[in-house]
Amino acid sequence: MNYQPKYCSIIEVLDQAGAYDKLPQGLEPAIKFVNPDWTTRGGFSWWQPGRRWIKAPDSFNPETCTAGGLHVANTIEAAQSGGARASHCLTVGVKPSECGDWEDGKRKARRVYVVGPVDLVATIRRYGTGADLAGANLDGAYLAEAYLAEANLARADLAEAYLAEANLGGANLTGAFLTRANLAGANLDGAYLDGAYLGGTKWNTSTIWPQGFTPPTKEPTT
Repeated sequence: MNYQPKYCSIIEVLDQAGAYDKLPQGLEPAIKFVNPDWTTRGGFSWWQPGRRWIKAPDSFNPETCTAGGLHVANTIEAAQSGGARASHCLTVGVKPSECGDWEDGKRKARRVYVVGPVDLVATIRRYGTGADLAGANLDGAYLAEAYLAEANLARADLAEAYLAEANLGGANLTGAFLTRANLAGANLDGAYLDGAYLGGTKWNTSTIWPQGFTPPTKEPTT
């Protein structure tokens, strides 16, 4: 790519979808990925009805990737650094004065205001145009008819994702994992596929590939 496009952060995408409408003024929005039971390491609970502020259970240490405080993130890749899935996401907010510095998309806070759970995949599917989703693990995600034109999906894991009829025109898919993904009817016109992994990808005659691109061996679609 000969230029550096301006992508929308996942925070901007969620804000566009109204996910932070109930965030109190003065708090900085962020995301937190949790286990299916809304806990993180050690069984720490992040979501209970009527419980908004979550306080760190230990003394505060502003350095990331250490004990002492609560981690939040402003990118999907950073939020998943501990192996969490995108299927269980909380929208949260923090007071900058109670936090350490941002480092690789993460920061530590003394306490976190929990807005509530959000369907991140559904939000991306509807509002993902121009979104920065680099390095996101979205394997197996249902993204049919998703609006992902001009999105940054470099290094994203989209293995077995259902992308039928998705608009990926002009998207950056450099190094993305599209193994066994369903691209039937998807629009990839102008997409960047350098180094993308396309083994077992399903597509059909309605799939639009970038001009001059040689499609992978066609797999049957259902």
